Amino acid sequence: MRLYETTFILRPTLEEENLAAAVERFVGIITDGGGSIEGRDDWGKRRLAYEIDGERDGHYVILRFRANPETVRELERIFRISEEVLRYLVVRWEVPPAPPPRPARAERASPEVTAPEEAARPSRPAPQPPVSQEVEGDA
Repeated sequence: MRLYETTFILRPTLEEENLAAAVERFVGIITDGGGSIEGRDDWGKRRLAYEIDGERDGHYVILRFRANPETVRELERIFRISEEVLRYLVVRWEVPPAPPPRPARAERASPEVTAPEEAARPSRPAPQPPVSQEVEGDA
């Protein structure tokens, strides 16, 4: 299963019970498809950046979940045909690779063996003051 995140915006005119029912329906699609909810964040009613279908506000919900690609396709299909959804976006999260293990203290080189950073850098010449040139005029 892959890790996904979806953000969807619901119509602000929905009653509180209809809003909760819509969110639970989307969560149900994920869990019925064999997925699991990793996190849920309800941002509430916010001003939209631009008007969508005559609405200036929207109710934002963010879900982070694990699911199969087929479940995600079904979720997007339901988002498209739902009247209460203004906009949605589903993205797949790429889990960053784990950092390489650090060597143990005994394996690290001692400070006497390695050259200091300043010695490894080439030296730069000191800046020279500007040279003034006198121009002899025709007298």
